Amino acid sequence: MNPNVEVMNPHLLGVRFDWLNAGLITDLPLLLTKDQSDNVLTQLTIDGVLLLNKNSQAYGYAKETLRDLMRKPDAYIQRQMKEPGFNSKGIPKHFLIYIEHIRRNLAKKSKGKSHDQLQQVLNAVERGARS
Repeated sequence: MNPNVEVMNPHLLGVRFDWLNAGLITDLPLLLTKDQSDNVLTQLTIDGVLLLNKNSQAYGYAKETLRDLMRKPDAYIQRQMKEPGFNSKGIPKHFLIYIEHIRRNLAKKSKGKSHDQLQQVLNAVERGARS
């Protein structure tokens, strides 16, 4: 793995997104291009690995929160998302819970699929998480 990538666990990596965009980190799986401009803290790969932007001011908080969330069972994540007032767009911890939910679903459904099939899986996972 590239020395510019911080490996926190097999599903969580820290990278500088500007280095990704400049092509300085080439050994990561294909990135999903959806919502890259709106999402400056996290990015998912098509095989369900979560990338954290080391340039973000929230990097330290997100890193520790996601490490903790990744140790929680699916039932915990589901309960948190069903709590009254859950707002994945306005509250940072809620966003991280939401993105961990998406990552888990994508990782489970991505095994043995082509890029186009994975795009369809991601779209279905995101639709399901919103409803």
